[in-house]
Amino acid sequence: MEALAAEHPVFAVDVIDDPGRSVQREPLAGPADHARWLGEVLDGLGLHRVHFVGHASGAWLALNQASRAPERVASLTALEPVGIVVPRAAFALSGMVGFARLLTRSRRLPWPARRLANAALMIDWTVSRPILQAAVGFGPRRSKGRRCADEDLGAIRAPTQIVIGGRSTLLRPAEAVARIRRVLPDARIEVIPDAGHGLQFGYPERVNAAILAHVDGS
Repeated sequence: MEALAAEHPVFAVDVIDDPGRSVQREPLAGPADHARWLGEVLDGLGLHRVHFVGHASGAWLALNQASRAPERVASLTALEPVGIVVPRAAFALSGMVGFARLLTRSRRLPWPARRLANAALMIDWTVSRPILQAAVGFGPRRSKGRRCADEDLGAIRAPTQIVIGGRSTLLRPAEAVARIRRVLPDARIEVIPDAGHGLQFGYPERVNAAILAHVDGS
């Protein structure tokens, strides 16, 4: 955040359906509702066209917004986006290891972090603990439909960059790259060979450099 904010104003949005300071009264029905909600957030902030950066489900939100409200999107960078391909079984395993860290109060789990390429298991406990507690206790009424249909991806016209970890527990990189090239041929794709799903934790300088270069070139 510090590196990005040194170059541009940055707004970090509490994502609906996830833990945050907002009170969600009902689930969103699907992609169109998510785009409408995010448009209302931009209106409330007085923003018109912005550079979207999202990770995982946040990347799905960015892709969805670019598809359904292209006038609001100056560019987008999607880090390890949900909805591109069917998630790997290893993704659920990685999540269970994260919860084990909370239950055992382990400060760091170096062996699982290396094995699963999950740098989040090594971040400072004061950062990871409240995130894990929120994930356990929030109980989101999460809406369905977090899949990127071919027609939705094909409708995106904003300059698009997709960054994938070569050791991702969420995506099979070759499968994800093949689909992106088929339905979104103008997208810039970067695969960081040794990175896992939490690539912004493991390779922050490289990820920040990719984001800034894309924003400044759009």
